[in-house]
Order: sequence, then structure tokens, then C-alpha cells
Amino acid sequence: MKWATDALDEVRRQVWNAARRSGQPAVAQQLKGSRFAPWKNP
Repeated sequence: MKWATDALDEVRRQVWNAARRSGQPAVAQQLKGSRFAPWKNP
């Protein structure tokens, strides 16, 4: 399961950085806490 978490984290980071660069701070803020979502409800 570690590989899945690592893959999701990599994609989440890419989307978060793209949102910040494109001037969408609200989207970046929503994504900020999404790292732990898969762990909360397996």
C-alpha cells in the first residue's frame, strides 16, 4: 500500500503546485489537507 500512497502524494503535489502557480490559491488550499484522506477511510 506504500506505493499507492507515494503515487497519490506525488500527483497531489503536482496539482497543488500547478494551482499555486496559476494563481488559484483557493484550489491549492483545498488540496493542502487531502494527503491524509485515503488513510482516514480505507
